[in-house]
Amino acid sequence: MSGFRHASILDGPGEVFSFPSPGLIHRGMKMSNNPIQSNVPAICVSKSSAAAMLNLSPGKFSELVEAGAMPKPRCVGSRRLWLVTELYTCAAALPSQDEEDTWGDL
Repeated sequence: MSGFRHASILDGPGEVFSFPSPGLIHRGMKMSNNPIQSNVPAICVSKSSAAAMLNLSPGKFSELVEAGAMPKPRCVGSRRLWLVTELYTCAAALPSQDEEDTWGDL
């Protein structure tokens, strides 16, 4: 981890704060584990993130899921996650401005 220095302050058992540059704080995981990198592209996202990707409210996104215009979530235990690739595919299938808007009543 060149360029990173670890603070001596622990935030809990085995947790540290890493400072890659002044003013930027990255909260790492336990020292023995690799931290989750924020620059790793997401494969799945939560409902709020999926809605934000489409610039929609979570409620409007849920309506589109129920109408079949957006994909149903995948299940990971009790979590519901949406595949980013499916979101892109469904977003591309939405009507353009010049096409008849079949989803306007949602």
